[in-house]
Amino acid sequence: MRMLSLAVLMTLGFAALIGCGQTNELDRIILSGQVSYDGQPVPFGSVWFEPTMSAGQMAPTGFAIIRNGQFKTKAEDAPIAGPYNVRISGYPEETPRVDDEEQRIVLFPQYIMEMELVSTKVPMNLEVPKQQKATVNQRGKNR
Repeated sequence: MRMLSLAVLMTLGFAALIGCGQTNELDRIILSGQVSYDGQPVPFGSVWFEPTMSAGQMAPTGFAIIRNGQFKTKAEDAPIAGPYNVRISGYPEETPRVDDEEQRIVLFPQYIMEMELVSTKVPMNLEVPKQQKATVNQRGKNR
């Protein structure tokens, strides 16, 4: 009887562990759209989707490259729905980065806005407002 009780208890405990397991699958949303600055498409750059502290959960950071004013997240680089800080960097042309010390010409200081990301197939239109033009970016800091 004692062995049967122990076996049942172990089976129930194992089933509970399996049922409470966390999944690695996230309901990521593919985002795409246009990015413009001063009314013109951003030639090259990046868009980062960073979860805000108000998300209240573990959320992945999203990322997309801007080319000719267009971006689209890859499935593995896509965020999930929720509140995010959107960071936009823009450059006049695509230039390879050799190391962190390399200086780059930038179109504008890194622009950050907060927005609620939702699952939609409607392309996003991200407009960077005209700001004082930045000329050199070293280690991600504008001068």
